Amino acid sequence: MDQSTGATALISHRMLAVGIDAAEPELVRALIKRGQLPTLQRLLEEGVWCRIESPATIGSGAVWPTFMTGSDPRRHGIYSEWSWEPEEMAVRRYTGRGLTPFWKLAAGEGRSVGVLDVPFAPFQGLSEGFEISEWGAHDQLEGRMRAAPSSLAEDIPIHPFSEDRFDMAACISGAKLRGILAARLIRERHPELAVIVFTEMHRAAHCSWGDPSVVELMREIDAQIAALIDAAGADAAILIFSLHGMRPARGLTKILDALLIEHGFARLSGWPSQSWGERSLSLFAAAKRRAPAVLKMLYRKTVPLWAAHRLAQPTMIPKYDWSATRAFSLPTDQHGWIRINLLGREAKGLVTPRDYEQTCSDLEILLRDLQDKEGHSLVQNILRTSSNAQDALSQCLPDLVVHWTDAAPATQPAGKVLKGQHAPDGFVIARGVDVVADAVQAKDLHRLIVNSTPHARTAMRVTSELIFDK
Repeated sequence: MDQSTGATALISHRMLAVGIDAAEPELVRALIKRGQLPTLQRLLEEGVWCRIESPATIGSGAVWPTFMTGSDPRRHGIYSEWSWEPEEMAVRRYTGRGLTPFWKLAAGEGRSVGVLDVPFAPFQGLSEGFEISEWGAHDQLEGRMRAAPSSLAEDIPIHPFSEDRFDMAACISGAKLRGILAARLIRERHPELAVIVFTEMHRAAHCSWGDPSVVELMREIDAQIAALIDAAGADAAILIFSLHGMRPARGLTKILDALLIEHGFARLSGWPSQSWGERSLSLFAAAKRRAPAVLKMLYRKTVPLWAAHRLAQPTMIPKYDWSATRAFSLPTDQHGWIRINLLGREAKGLVTPRDYEQTCSDLEILLRDLQDKEGHSLVQNILRTSSNAQDALSQCLPDLVVHWTDAAPATQPAGKVLKGQHAPDGFVIARGVDVVADAVQAKDLHRLIVNSTPHARTAMRVTSELIFDK
């Protein structure tokens, strides 16, 4: 499926875009007000602040593909690290293949580009400037660092994350290393457009939200941004951004499987009806769920990423009897995701397009009536990603996205403690960038980057097309 959107790019003298992955806007504003982030405070005094309207309301996995492609999740279809494949009736790990980031198109127009650790970004092998992926990644696609030109790999220090260090000290030292590396590459390679992302905040916020060390990390990032601005030059346009924020976490709510089965929307396949291969997978999945936390941690540390993904894939979805399943839940890291087993879309579809609307409505009634013992509602909001059955036939996203209230039962992931969870809004601090609104959509952020013209008299007009080929 080829999908594209048009964007107009202006070649400027120098543009530096710095992402602070999952930096919470309210925290950043508070630290600026207290004078603890002098670099961002100075940028804000000289520039503007605006809110980013994020597709994190669908899923945190949607935000970076949206930023990269300039298209919303309904077009690129990415919402999670694991995406539903209706032809296979199974989930598949996101790889980024077929996704063309805007910086590759800018490079194709003759601009030198520098890119460092943009989450969810597929490696492009840029010939000019520099490109480094999965050096200190929070989310991994391939599980290995890649660099272009390849000769750069010889001079890249080891990031603490690559040594399986995920404590706060690793986050702070990793952010410092990132700033030093990026500043050196900007000075040596002279990219006209640089996109640098501090991934350390995302990891730290999940593990240590509310701890004073998060503020210490933010201050380190602020200091490194000052060094990046110095490397980019006084006349560079600057854009600091976060695509979504963070809030305190209660754990993950995973009640949909049992709920849909209990109310007749789904049915598991019985042991006699399963093949020997399916039985083996069911036993393996059960063993994983019941394994002690220490064994699960050892498994994650010793099994290569590609092998872990391959082993996990067939166990992510329960073994359903598709002939009696109208709706089922998808693996989640936050929201509840429900997919309709739609005839003409799913390989083993059951619900006819004529019954699609009624099925969605019945599910909404069920969900909105959910309460705890004290009468508190479990569901805050329900989003539909398709307006009708015809629209849904080509949709890759879950049909219903459930936002839970704090009353919904939640548990911590096995072997982990989540102190921070994704929040929907991000922010932009921009200097020398044409920002005219109080808010910008994540899919339009790339236009602020490529259209910035600190030296408008030297700008040349080119046309870019952002493509997602699924």
